[in-house]
Amino acid sequence: MLKTVLELVYIAVCALVIVLVLMQPGSGTGLGALTGNAGKARASVRHLRTREDRLVILTRGAVLLFLVLTVVLVYLWMR
Repeated sequence: MLKTVLELVYIAVCALVIVLVLMQPGSGTGLGALTGNAGKARASVRHLRTREDRLVILTRGAVLLFLVLTVVLVYLWMR
């Protein structure tokens, strides 16, 4: 029962991550974005000024939830 609920939540989170990533604006920084130094500086959590900054924080949270659920589901499947 727990596995089934977590799998359904996992599918919803996967869809959410896909949508959030597709909503991200293009930065046009190319490979420089890999270092994290290229492009405009992002605001911290305390200074969310634009919609883009809130979208970045939301995307990071969704990806973190995705990673945690992945580890939990792998652990449950291996038992």
